[in-house]
Amino acid sequence: MKKGISFQVHLFLAFSIVSLAFATFYYQKNLSLQNHILETNFIKNNKLIFNTVKLGLEIGLKSDNFKAVSDVFRYAKDQKDLSWIIITDGDKEVFASYPTDLELEKAWKEASQRDFNPDHSQQYTVAGQYSTPLTNGRLLISFKTSSYKEVKNELKRQSLILSASVLAISLLISFLISKLLMASLSSLQRTIENIAEGNFYEKIGIRGRTKEITSLSTSFNFMMEQINLERERSEKLLLSILPERIAQRLKNNETTIAVSNKSASILFADLVGYTSFSKDRSPEEVVHLLNEIFSQFDERTTHL
Repeated sequence: MKKGISFQVHLFLAFSIVSLAFATFYYQKNLSLQNHILETNFIKNNKLIFNTVKLGLEIGLKSDNFKAVSDVFRYAKDQKDLSWIIITDGDKEVFASYPTDLELEKAWKEASQRDFNPDHSQQYTVAGQYSTPLTNGRLLISFKTSSYKEVKNELKRQSLILSASVLAISLLISFLISKLLMASLSSLQRTIENIAEGNFYEKIGIRGRTKEITSLSTSFNFMMEQINLERERSEKLLLSILPERIAQRLKNNETTIAVSNKSASILFADLVGYTSFSKDRSPEEVVHLLNEIFSQFDERTTHL
């Protein structure tokens, strides 16, 4: 039985390793896909804001409509992730910025970053040229990445919970499968042990088993039925030759069989006319008659 428990543990560990590998792969794949979508949407949305501001700025400057320019600034300031905005003229002089106390040197330094890594960068800056018939310049808008990181951390937490749930369900299924397989194998083991003890008519139950175990159990039961049929034929043959006591001792693996009797009777008999009698009859009839005669002889000798 200890071997059976050890086998069940190994089977469960094998299923657990597969489940852990699947859960880890699922977590990494799912998180990578979500991060890609989140980063793409973050960049796309902020570029859309930039293009909207740029278009409004060009329209306002083209028509000397400073109210339109003011509205563009107000639209930009209303954006949740806005950090700062700078507008330069053709001489690269700053003629508008938000907030007004912005440290321009620091802002320019942040805007010069070419590679954007939302995991390490505090801001994401979009820069581009605007152009009107009268003037042109450069527009820079920087967005904070704090909300992006918050959403990313929440996605990471949800993916971790989901992966842990998948792992827990997989481990539970693995445990149930290993327990089911072990129960079937334990039943087979108990049946074989009972047969080894002499219960030759023991059978394995096949209800509620897996397809493979059911097939194995059915084959095993059929094999035992055939073995029992052959065993019964052998016993009948043995009893037709030897007394039951001697046959039983032979089945008990006794190699030297000897019986001591203080007194014994010997019967001598001659069948008168046996040759002429058997000549005109079939072998089956002769054997049947002889069997009846000698059976009566055996019965008579028990009373001597």
